[in-house]
Amino acid sequence: MTRPAGQVRLRVLVAAPGTGKSTWCRAQGNAAGVVLSTDCARAEVGEGDDDRNASDAAFDLVEQRAAEHLDEGRDVTIDATGARRQDRARWLALAAAHGAVPVAVRLRCSLLIALRRNRSRPRQVPALVVFRMWWAVRALPPERLLAEGFVHVEDVRTDEDRSG
Repeated sequence: MTRPAGQVRLRVLVAAPGTGKSTWCRAQGNAAGVVLSTDCARAEVGEGDDDRNASDAAFDLVEQRAAEHLDEGRDVTIDATGARRQDRARWLALAAAHGAVPVAVRLRCSLLIALRRNRSRPRQVPALVVFRMWWAVRALPPERLLAEGFVHVEDVRTDEDRSG
């Protein structure tokens, strides 16, 4: 679906590993617009989706693709943690440059579920990283996201345990 300028949305996920970012994106279907995953971009430009050495190139690739879709009037969802302010600032600048409405989507579940989901993955994020990011997102109030420049903040609970 394409939208006129000023109505195109750039959704930025704000969530720790294991909170269900990619699962949520799949469940949204067409409502998410074009979903661009930094993990998939890492796999494309690096040695795999967990190749942290390829992160800069992966983020650049996602940004380039997002810009193209926004310019064509398509909503875009960034499937990445977005837990760091500097990462969110990048996506906010992209939205501003392309006349898109920036929306933060905070995905939250219990720390226990996030850690359990992470342990069940073939590619695990170190538990300390999950813990730190989970707390960073938990401590991030919607008001701060709005002050950063997001027009709207959606809070989504993903506590239901799921496999996969």
